[in-house]
Amino acid sequence: MSIGKVFYKSFTWRLVQFASSGILNIYLAHQLGAELSGQFYGLSYLLVTAANFLSLGFDVSLNYYVSRRELPVRGTIPLICLIAGLALVVSLTAGWYFFRENPYPYFSYSRLLWYAALMVAGHLLVTLCGSVLTAGERNHVVSQLSALNNLAVLLVSGLLLRKFPATKAADTIFLAYFLAAFLQGALMLAMLARWPRRDSPGPGKEPGRLPRMLSYAGSVYVTNFLFFAGRKLPVLLIPYWVSAQAVGNYIQAYKMVDYLAAFASILYFPVVAMTAGKSGDQARRRILLLVRISNTALVLGGGLLAVTGRFLFPWILGDTFRQVHGIFLILLPGMLAAGSSPFLTAYFFGSGNLRINLTSAIIMMLGLLVTIWPLQQTWGIWGVAGSFSLSGMASFLYDIWMLRRLETFRWSEMLVLGRKDLAGLGSFFRNHFFP
Repeated sequence: MSIGKVFYKSFTWRLVQFASSGILNIYLAHQLGAELSGQFYGLSYLLVTAANFLSLGFDVSLNYYVSRRELPVRGTIPLICLIAGLALVVSLTAGWYFFRENPYPYFSYSRLLWYAALMVAGHLLVTLCGSVLTAGERNHVVSQLSALNNLAVLLVSGLLLRKFPATKAADTIFLAYFLAAFLQGALMLAMLARWPRRDSPGPGKEPGRLPRMLSYAGSVYVTNFLFFAGRKLPVLLIPYWVSAQAVGNYIQAYKMVDYLAAFASILYFPVVAMTAGKSGDQARRRILLLVRISNTALVLGGGLLAVTGRFLFPWILGDTFRQVHGIFLILLPGMLAAGSSPFLTAYFFGSGNLRINLTSAIIMMLGLLVTIWPLQQTWGIWGVAGSFSLSGMASFLYDIWMLRRLETFRWSEMLVLGRKDLAGLGSFFRNHFFP
């Protein structure tokens, strides 16, 4: 299957996933309110951060070696199970200590441990199996299953909230959410187990060896975790600084950033696979086109929400979310970076420029650590949003500067889609998908 068709199928199914995720988020926020939904999503972000910390960089490493046909798909299963098992032990041990002083008062201690086990194991399985499926040109499968999970949780939530008040139905809804994440990961692992055995290493390729994989995984692990933590750290810290209602408002504004990162992940692993072992003008032009597509979507979508969000957010989410619009406006520059940076990160990983990504991640994390406390003390929740945008833009500008040192291009190629881009995209879709 061509890389264009991989992108197309990924994009189509991710749109379905976005729609289902957005509807589920709006419904839960509207029914549960800012305080309860803020605790729920805050816990979810904490557990996802823990899962990414424990992935040890093997998501990119597995994608890299499978896409180069140096590792068979079925050969990844023992390693994935080992990583998920170790992560489960570590996360439950940490949760046993951390959750004793419960930062999420709605949830009982025992439920927090159950949710941690389900979410950490499930998210790790989805991430690692998804990277392997992408290398096998099945990137859309992750979005298909995620969309089905969202619809299932939405159905359960709707049935429960019709019969019970939100405070009584919430526990079962949250259990369904975390259980669905685990079941999705288990199903994806079963799909790898049923993969055909014909994907042996290609001609001239040596089978992937664990020491080389560990070396590559270690190189990307610190980088990816710094990027991830740099985006999630404000969400994890604000419960200690502001009210639960303010946390709920910030998280809903931040979820716009999350959706952008999820959109970028449609193409992230295909870009790593596309550029693995390659560089040059064709790869550069593809990356810059993806950046222009992202920027154009941000300008249009962000501009529309900037104009209408003051009335739209409270109308959709409820009256307890009236701070979302102001926070969203401050997050806009950070959203621009979050939308475009992953393409450059994937390009640098695929072309072997790991040090550039590590430096960019350090810039983001240091920028956040230096600015978040003084800005929060001065401007509260809006200062936290400002710190996020400043650190994200600093990292993004460094990526652009380094790409210009490696490849020759005009600054206009980093902006928005032009007439030639639109004509070329229209011709591409007509020729490949609507002959």
